[in-house]
Amino acid sequence: MDARTEPFQLEKNGTRVFINVPDKKEVRIADVVKRTTLARWPTKAATTCARMALDEAHQRLFIGCRMPARLMVFDITNGKIVASPEIGADADGLFYDAARSRVYVIGGQGVHRYLAATGFRSL
Repeated sequence: MDARTEPFQLEKNGTRVFINVPDKKEVRIADVVKRTTLARWPTKAATTCARMALDEAHQRLFIGCRMPARLMVFDITNGKIVASPEIGADADGLFYDAARSRVYVIGGQGVHRYLAATGFRSL
């Protein structure tokens, strides 16, 4: 890598790894078997993107960003952003719950939210 990286997500049913590269404002997708970069998806709509979670069943990559405080949702089949709801500031944790199809975002400002199939809600 030519820049500092943050958390990454590995596919369980494939060979891809999704790597957050905040200094370059992008997510890099690499093949761990071939050791090649497959794609680079820009995250320029938000900076300080740090936390990630992967939903392979629905082909979604979730990235918690701090400035602005948004959850970027990528379609992992084509790299397009399909949603970008607001979240609480200072996202410290991001977890995907496959059993409930929810993404939980834990923020430093005391606001906890989740993204569900029925919409975006505050807890």
